[in-house]
This record gives sequence, C-alpha cells and structure tokens, in this order.
Amino acid sequence: TLEILITADMFMVGAPVDSRELHLGVVDSEFCRASASSPEEYRIVVGLDDCGTKHWMTEDSLVYTNLLIYTPMASPNGIVRMDEAVIPIECHYDRKYSLSSSSLMPTWIPFTSTQAAVENLDFTLRIMNDDWMYERGANVFSL
Repeated sequence: TLEILITADMFMVGAPVDSRELHLGVVDSEFCRASASSPEEYRIVVGLDDCGTKHWMTEDSLVYTNLLIYTPMASPNGIVRMDEAVIPIECHYDRKYSLSSSSLMPTWIPFTSTQAAVENLDFTLRIMNDDWMYERGANVFSL
C-alpha cells in the first residue's frame, strides 16, 4: 500500500487547498484523489500499482514513483488563485533478499531438514481482507 499524507496548507500561504484539487497520477480519477484525514491534513491511500505508479529495482532498493498533481479549480467568479503544481513522489524500500532466482519446489521433507545455509530464512505470511487494506482477523484462508 502506498500512503501519501499532504498538509492542507501545502504551499504555506495560510490557506488550505481543496482536497478535490489533489490527485495521484496523470489521470484524474476519484479513486486517486485525496481525502481529508483531519482539517490540517489530506491523505491518499492506493495500491502500489494503482494510479499510474511505476516501479523498478536498483541493487539496493525497490523504488516506486508517481506524481502528485494539484489542479486548482476556478472560483464561482472565474478566479484561479494558484498555478497548477506537479510534485514528484518517490518511495524507496530496501532490498534485503533477491526473490528473482529459481522457484522453490515443494517437498514432503520438512524445510528445516533441507536447509543448507548458515543463517535461517525468516518467513511470514499476512492474510489480508478482500480489498487488501487490512489484515484479516482470522488466520484461516479458504481457496
């Protein structure tokens, strides 16, 4: 999940922008717009591949990039008080292990007896709800 927090007075001019004027990515869709999390802060929460987010890997990091776009709306009198702004968003996640090698084939022998390494391989599995927003309360998963 990609979560972006935006100060409502993002230009620090003493006047908050309207959350409807902020969206993630070049396509302005309702799903990618900011919503108020408090009077002073807006929030955008989307999946890592949503709203046109691009990603790539470096030797040390997994990098996600997108654009936060501010498009001011005209007042009823036709006045636009600010210029459009495009703010690059970049998130870096450290790479700890490379998972691009050959796949692990299932075996009936317990993993601990087939492990051939100096260190242990930690494995965790989080079962998420259908919209991937929260972890499920139960550890039972039916296929």
